[in-house]
Amino acid sequence: MKKLLYLLLVLCLALSLTACGGAAPSPPDEPKEPYVPAAEPAPEPEPEPEIDRSAEHIYLAHPELTPVDYDSPSLLPISDD
Repeated sequence: MKKLLYLLLVLCLALSLTACGGAAPSPPDEPKEPYVPAAEPAPEPEPEPEIDRSAEHIYLAHPELTPVDYDSPSLLPISDD
């Protein structure tokens, strides 16, 4: 009778270990973010058209004026006002 009890006990233990020690439970499904395509690079700005700042015709008409270097970066570009 003791052998049957031990056998039953071992069988119950084996079944409980098999039921609990099976495959790991899978994690719950995580919400997936929608696919967003990579942003296209911004187009490069077009260079401003070069302004002809030479005033040779003015100096030819008025030789008394002091010539100005119109290619100098210290001169501001022409504005609307």
